Amino acid sequence: MIIASGGLIMYLLNHYFTNTIYTFMLPMFLTTIGIGMIRPTASAGAMQAAPHKIAGSASAFFNFISFVSSSIATTLTALFISQVAGFGLLIVLVGIAALVYQKLA
Repeated sequence: MIIASGGLIMYLLNHYFTNTIYTFMLPMFLTTIGIGMIRPTASAGAMQAAPHKIAGSASAFFNFISFVSSSIATTLTALFISQVAGFGLLIVLVGIAALVYQKLA
C-alpha cells in the first residue's frame, strides 16, 4: 500500500502542479520505503522455499532475477513514459498488482 500511495501522490503532484525535484523525489522516497520493506521478506521467502543446502543459491537467484527484471522494466519505462505523472501512474499500477497478488497467494 505504501508503494501505491507513493505512486498516487507522485501522479497527483506532477499532474496538477509543475514538475520539480520535490514533486518527484518526495513521493519516490515513500515508494522506496515500501520497496525496502518488501525486499527482505521476499528474499527470506525465496530462501525458505528452497532446501537448506541450496538456500544461498536461491537467494542469489532471487537477486539475479530482481536485477534482470528491474533492468528490463527501466528500459521499457524509459521508452514508453515521457512524463513524471505517467511514471507515478505506473507505480500505482505496480503497487495495486502487488496487493492483488498478495491477496491471491
